[in-house]
Amino acid sequence: MPTHATPGAGFRVATFNASLNRAASGELLTDLATPDDAQAATVAEIIQRAEPDLLLVNEFDYAPYGINADLFRLNYLARPQNTLDLAEGPAAAQDYVDAFVAPSNTGIASGFDLNNDGQVVTTPGAAGYGDDALGFGAFPGQYGMAFFSKYPILHDQVRTFQTFLWKDMPGALLPDDPNTAAPADWYSEEELANFRLASKSFWDIPVLVDGEVVHIIAGHPTPPTFDGPEDRNGLRNHDEIRFLADYVTPGHGGYIYDDAGVYGGLKDGERFVVLGDMNADPRDGDSVDAAIQQLLDSDAVDASLRPASAGGMEQAAEQGGANDSHTGDPGFDTADFADTAPGNLRADYVLPSKDGLAPRAAGVFWPQSDDPLFPLVGEYDPSLPGGFPSSDHRLVWADLVVTPDAAPGFNTLDGEAPTVFGHRGASAYRPEHTLASYKLAIEQGADFIEPDLVVTKDGVLIARHEPEIGGTTDVADHPEFADRRATKMLDGVPVTGWWAEDFTLAEIKTLHARERIPEIRPDNAEYNDLYRIPTFAEVIDLVKEVEFETGRKIGIVPETKHPTYFEYEGEHLDGTKIAQDTSKMLVDTLVANDFTDPSRVIIQSFELANLIELQKEIMPEAGIDIPLLQLMNEGGYDIAFNLDPARGDNPEAYAGFGFDLSLDSAVNGDLYTPEALQAMKALFAEAIGPYKDDILPTRPVSPPVDGDGDGEAQIATQVTGQVISLLDDAHAAGLEVVIYTLRDEEAFQALNPDGSARSPEDEYRTFIELGVDGFFTDSPISGRVAVERAIDELL
Repeated sequence: MPTHATPGAGFRVATFNASLNRAASGELLTDLATPDDAQAATVAEIIQRAEPDLLLVNEFDYAPYGINADLFRLNYLARPQNTLDLAEGPAAAQDYVDAFVAPSNTGIASGFDLNNDGQVVTTPGAAGYGDDALGFGAFPGQYGMAFFSKYPILHDQVRTFQTFLWKDMPGALLPDDPNTAAPADWYSEEELANFRLASKSFWDIPVLVDGEVVHIIAGHPTPPTFDGPEDRNGLRNHDEIRFLADYVTPGHGGYIYDDAGVYGGLKDGERFVVLGDMNADPRDGDSVDAAIQQLLDSDAVDASLRPASAGGMEQAAEQGGANDSHTGDPGFDTADFADTAPGNLRADYVLPSKDGLAPRAAGVFWPQSDDPLFPLVGEYDPSLPGGFPSSDHRLVWADLVVTPDAAPGFNTLDGEAPTVFGHRGASAYRPEHTLASYKLAIEQGADFIEPDLVVTKDGVLIARHEPEIGGTTDVADHPEFADRRATKMLDGVPVTGWWAEDFTLAEIKTLHARERIPEIRPDNAEYNDLYRIPTFAEVIDLVKEVEFETGRKIGIVPETKHPTYFEYEGEHLDGTKIAQDTSKMLVDTLVANDFTDPSRVIIQSFELANLIELQKEIMPEAGIDIPLLQLMNEGGYDIAFNLDPARGDNPEAYAGFGFDLSLDSAVNGDLYTPEALQAMKALFAEAIGPYKDDILPTRPVSPPVDGDGDGEAQIATQVTGQVISLLDDAHAAGLEVVIYTLRDEEAFQALNPDGSARSPEDEYRTFIELGVDGFFTDSPISGRVAVERAIDELL
């Protein structure tokens, strides 16, 4: 039984950069082989005085088979230490029943000139060897790590990340050679193909505490110094910390692979504690700005309790120098560095998860100078081998208790299961925007069906994806309509075809629907020329009919297509303006058909102005209030139109929108900022609808890959592994997030970060786990199965 904790009473976790490193391989083993090494005894006494149940020791030279760790346990930790001959007697021996060590990148020859000094040094201990090693060290394993535990370690579940390559981190801050014009070129492509991110390693060590698994996430990022203007160590430090933050933050670690080739980070709800010397202070020192904030600001990390000491405050005041210019509170310092630069810093961290753990107390073992224990840490003394009796770092500890698992649920805004939206019906199985497609979507389990709305010459809303109807109907086979083929400017782009606004409803009803992408969906072409083009009112009638027959409540999520075109810019064949306010027509149709239940209707648009008008004028005048969804990525044409004095010249269309828009806001990312999202929520929107790649970005793959083995290579993109913060930002603003479009066919799939083919099932599950509130899918049955499976597993 742990000597500090009792079941249910909590446990103490500590990290300590103990400076148990030596100048040559084997020296630490020699020192630990007897109980007589003064520094090791002092380090052990500090540990015994702190009594941690789980302990990470940084700068502990690696030896195979854990020999050094076993000797330290046997000869020092398990023996009561009293190096100061205190009258009160020795500290209590600590019985660590388990330990873990693994190789470190430090001191492993890279075979490359990594410091770009013109020499490749491969002889351990030679000048420049450490700079050219995979991690700085005079010999393999110098400055390694060791973990000690009073609780059982689940050794078969340990993951290590020693070999993860820096270049495989999406958006990696690779250093740049300031002497060349090329970007990020300090390291050559060949060097990057071998350059490991971890200067030591990263470990995920599962420990069984009171019947629950707690993941110890251990690391020791490189010091952000000892380089030049390229800041190669500072950037590496930043990305090492980012690796740890991404690993523990659900949804952010998809790109990460371990030394066994297994991808992914921790799952939502898993308990963890991040431990180690991060070599980064929140306010002071040489680290890249906000490097440590990547961990401290993670939604998964509880950084609310900051370990502190009175000794840190005292020493910063006494030592002066660089400490006098620091902006951080010295009470939180954990390292006694040179007074000239960088001064004392907070470098060592114990950071528990928000889920499943609760901090109760925390501290830094840094007694004041009048404390009898002060000589264990002491002041800098150049006569000592490392300058201090123990180390220039201080042991940092936190007392934690295991808390009950969070109530099962989803990461959606309301905690409920995501909504399945039948994108243009069940368009993977029937030609899109037909009553047959909508009905099949409902049968397959869609909660909402989506009609895109355009307008006829005589002012009737019909369901078509675009005002140009040549690609989705048989109009080209009607010789009586041949003369209506025309080229028009649609949102600034010339498009040639036949246009809904040049046909009366009676003429539209002579046409049949056809499959839009028969080369991808040849089975759908079997249904060509079977279905007529429905009006919006007929779509509502279908939903009412199915609701009556089944008792289910079905929603409709109509999209106003190109409202600026229809109301202001578009023209009929004779040159007269179309001049139809499709937003008002939509509301009028809903009211006329008594379909205004806000739980059954959501109005969506890629444009802002018409949604603002709906919220401020059209819906209040009609006496209804329906949720609005702002589609993103492909829209915003109204902004360029209304803010252009030569065209719309109507900036008042955005009156009350608490974000400054410009002509470029539709294309420069403005609308994705947290401030813009907050402005949408404040004025008009209940949800946003981003493209799926806006959350999980992809990169092109060439040549395409055959993912399903059918002989056709159709996968042309690969998920990078990066997770954009849009989902979190939207939820923080109070907005739901409904992504588009999930499609099962291989042509719409992407490779995983590891190059394997991602299945549609995996894609659904990934977005469900991330917490999207809904998704548009061409295959509602696949979406429904994915949601029901998640419900079964989560609830």
